[in-house]
Amino acid sequence: MGIYFRKRRSLLGNLLNVNLSRSGIGLSVGVRGFRLGVSSSGRRYVSAGLPGTGIYYRHFAKRERNPTKPKPAKPEINSDRTPAMADASLLHPAHRQIHNAAYNAGFLFGWLLILTPFALLAWLVWLGLR
Repeated sequence: MGIYFRKRRSLLGNLLNVNLSRSGIGLSVGVRGFRLGVSSSGRRYVSAGLPGTGIYYRHFAKRERNPTKPKPAKPEINSDRTPAMADASLLHPAHRQIHNAAYNAGFLFGWLLILTPFALLAWLVWLGLR
């Protein structure tokens, strides 16, 4: 069992959080129940939870092992046939960045699409309790 240290400072209401820990500084942006962030080690994540319950889910984005060293191209077995979908590892590094950005945007949009009805319902319940 270890000793841990973590301190969170909220800026702009609760929209922007700065997380201070022994390993460094992390940032997160979002509202109560849904946040996007970068940990102190530089890992990007999406966090969704049920406020007040302590139940949450955090998904860390995959990161490349050696982004500066391109992988060698795979030889084609059958050159007269074109694959239906291009493999991201065969793309040029600049195109791979665009591909990864589009993948992350789709991932974020998917989470927003899933969580919007729950956030709307929680907001309506909150307004009813006031």
